[in-house]
Amino acid sequence: MNNYQTADLALSTDMSEPGANLDLPRSAVGVLIAFGAIAVTLLVIGRRDYPQLHTILDTGMTLLSGVLALLLWDMGRHTGRPLIRWLAIAFGMTFLLEAVHVFVTVDWSGPLTSIAEMQHFLRPVTWPPPAHLLPIGIIAAVWLMHGTRTDIWGFVIVMVALAAGLLEAFSWLPTYLSPGPLGITRPTLIMAPILWAAVALLCWRLRAADRVLRPLAVMAVVLVFGNVVMLYSQAPHDTEAMVAHLAKVTGGLVMLMCLMQMANSDMVERIRAEGQLARMNEGLEQRVLDRTAQLEATNKVLETEIAVRRQVEQKMQAQLGRLNLLHLITRAIGERRDLNSLFQVVVRSLEEQLPADFVCLCFHDTVDHTLSIARVGPKSGMLALEAALPEREHIAIDDSGLSRCVGGELVYHPDISQMALPFPRRLAQAGLRSVVLAPLQTESEVYGALVVARNRADGFGSAEWEFLRQLSEHLALVVHQAQF
Repeated sequence: MNNYQTADLALSTDMSEPGANLDLPRSAVGVLIAFGAIAVTLLVIGRRDYPQLHTILDTGMTLLSGVLALLLWDMGRHTGRPLIRWLAIAFGMTFLLEAVHVFVTVDWSGPLTSIAEMQHFLRPVTWPPPAHLLPIGIIAAVWLMHGTRTDIWGFVIVMVALAAGLLEAFSWLPTYLSPGPLGITRPTLIMAPILWAAVALLCWRLRAADRVLRPLAVMAVVLVFGNVVMLYSQAPHDTEAMVAHLAKVTGGLVMLMCLMQMANSDMVERIRAEGQLARMNEGLEQRVLDRTAQLEATNKVLETEIAVRRQVEQKMQAQLGRLNLLHLITRAIGERRDLNSLFQVVVRSLEEQLPADFVCLCFHDTVDHTLSIARVGPKSGMLALEAALPEREHIAIDDSGLSRCVGGELVYHPDISQMALPFPRRLAQAGLRSVVLAPLQTESEVYGALVVARNRADGFGSAEWEFLRQLSEHLALVVHQAQF
């Protein structure tokens, strides 16, 4: 089983448990049950003093407020939700007030001795402000949640001012009084359970707006109970005070566990989402690879087709060019009666438009059985000198192909560089490699030969042979008509 499958299984298992969908996790339910059992036990035992337990609970309560403030602030920073950051500020201010409530119990010495001397005054005064400040901060944060303003520093200033005002107010209000109506001994704290009841109702009513509101509502219910019990406390360490402190610690623990459950659920969901994304990416990559392979195969087919089409087009263009050249030469032949000028048009046109590197026209002397060069192309002059084939030069008809040409056969030598016979050797000395010998023939009589050569081996194709054959036939007809 891979990591993604494990993550999916973990999430499905978690969501099937009681308290899923970001309700109370089992650990929080356990804490609530334990709190109820301990609170009932303490109340059943009766009123006693628990100074050591008081210190422990105060310290735990303060640490929980600080941890919740840091955790909520980090969540708000990552999610960008103003509600979470406002809640973090409310818990942070509560932590500062509760820290003062704890620090005054330390046996300070030296310059800080005055703090220890004020313990009996600061200790009871610093309990009520955070009990009122936190529910007010939560109510304000939830109320601002539906607004458009997200001024964090404005919220901080308001909370600081409220904390200072509460400290000042409770420094003047009496801490304990004789039992009044309903036996209440701390009537100055009557607003604390009312505020927490308002928090519980507000958060529960709006719980669908943000998942953090549900655990806040549960915490508020616990603190309603604790602050109601605190109304009957008659001493700092008595049973009622301890139940109230224990309720505050329990509420903080429930909130902390719920936030941890949210973080755990987010992590599992993220792992599952990353797994799904990875699988989607793998599928997408495979589809891209398949599509790329298909495109490459299609491109290869097209490049075959394009190459073939290009070759066909090139052949067609070449064929059209040769037909046009044949037409031009034929028309020039028809317009001229002078053989020398006609031959000049032919060799020049072949050099420029076929094109060819060397062109010459030869007459066949049947008496001497030789070929005499009648005309060399204007661009072929230098090669003619290098090959010792100037105009009026007589060439003995040997077995190099000349004998076959004067016999009426079109001859093509794709590479003459290795031929030892005199005529091809002369051409090879001038750097020519491939040559076509086309007879000028009418009926059974050969009047001469058209010699066309190129510098590269295998320089002529079959279509060019056919063109030179047709051209030589036209020239033969002209030569025949000129002689008679």
